[in-house]
Amino acid sequence: MPLTLLPPALTREDALTRRLDGIAARIRRSAILRSGSWLIILTCLYLGSLALLDNRFQLPGLVRALALVVYLVALPILFCRWILKPLKGTDDPIQIAMRVERAYPEFNDSLTSAVQFLREEKRTTSSSLRNAAIRRASRKAERYEFDRAVDARYVKRSVLGAMLAIVAVFLG
Repeated sequence: MPLTLLPPALTREDALTRRLDGIAARIRRSAILRSGSWLIILTCLYLGSLALLDNRFQLPGLVRALALVVYLVALPILFCRWILKPLKGTDDPIQIAMRVERAYPEFNDSLTSAVQFLREEKRTTSSSLRNAAIRRASRKAERYEFDRAVDARYVKRSVLGAMLAIVAVFLG
């Protein structure tokens, strides 16, 4: 019979770190879904209208090539602006803590201080001050859901719009 041990109980530090990681993942997911959906919608509209124009007016090859070049230049620019720019800073716990504090001003920089103490490897401050700051921020964090820190507006609408655009292109 194998010996199975229970995992160690979560400390306040681990719980706070996991919650901030969860918020960072939700921020990334909503930014990718919303912006990716808009890129799909614009691609379907642009290429679909180009195909309709070509079918109707038999566009010359140079016009089609120019339209394709415009698309191939605009797509990476929009990708960098709409997807990569919002994802910047989502891998830094301090940036996430500051974002949560903007949504919940009641923290009054205690969450950012606690995250900085958690990331600090050199013990340049007293351990009692460090533990007190982490404990205070963790207790405050337990009272709040950090949902306001994630801008998830229009994600469902964007994804639905992208699906409708894809269906319209394939059926049209």
